[in-house]
Amino acid sequence: MEILGEAQTVNRLAFATNRVDFDWRNVIISDEITISSDYEGSVRVYREDGLRHDQRYVHRRERSGRFSISCWGWMSYDGPGVIERIDGRFNAGTYEHILENIFLPSVRERFSEGTLLFQQGNHPVHYAASIQRSFQRRPEIEIINWPPKSPDLNVIENLGAELKKRRIVTYAHRRPRNRDELWDQVVDTWEDLAGDQNLFHNLVTFMPDRLRAVIEADDSSMVEEYYFFVGFIRPIDYYWTPFRNTYEIDKQINMHGVIRNTTGGGGGGGEGDDDGD
Repeated sequence: MEILGEAQTVNRLAFATNRVDFDWRNVIISDEITISSDYEGSVRVYREDGLRHDQRYVHRRERSGRFSISCWGWMSYDGPGVIERIDGRFNAGTYEHILENIFLPSVRERFSEGTLLFQQGNHPVHYAASIQRSFQRRPEIEIINWPPKSPDLNVIENLGAELKKRRIVTYAHRRPRNRDELWDQVVDTWEDLAGDQNLFHNLVTFMPDRLRAVIEADDSSMVEEYYFFVGFIRPIDYYWTPFRNTYEIDKQINMHGVIRNTTGGGGGGGEGDDDGD
């Protein structure tokens, strides 16, 4: 369970109320994902009673020599977009490069014209001054305001979990020896996800259910850390990064629950926020 403050509860409820009838099929959903070379999570196996510790049903975990890579990706109702490896520190310069050179060209291949409805997480880098200026130069992009402490509402969290699980299953006997091999496995798995259209359709279609759950729980400051995933409920690993200048950003929500070119970088931001510290 995660205890939410009053302001956070109000923001979640406002978000859910404004978007419960929103058409999420045209939204571009993005996030950063960290993937470890070690096994993450559990795999369901079917075995006879009394064979729990049989070597055929035991997965060895490599605790030593582990490494990880960070990446950024986007998805929509129609499937996965592009996934990009993040080398080094994730700061405003890195994110601006991704937006200009990775995000926009790839998104326009799917959404060739019109306004781009873009959801990004609450990483501080997303609200750096230089990033806000970049969005101001792109009036065709509308940023969807995302409430704090709400990874349970972000469907790309589910996609990241599925990506990790499928990579482990596919390469169960081919542990990567370095980060480059791990990245190759991630890219191959990401591309394989494109063949599972039902996964993306279900994730996006369930968005109203997630939002209705928030509305129904509006009299409580306790939010269970469960989320809908292709028809069933499962727990998630919780993480949160502070959302900057929440009230200032909320003032700019229009009738569709979308903010356009907000400069909600937080008080005293300026260039000092560009590194996302």
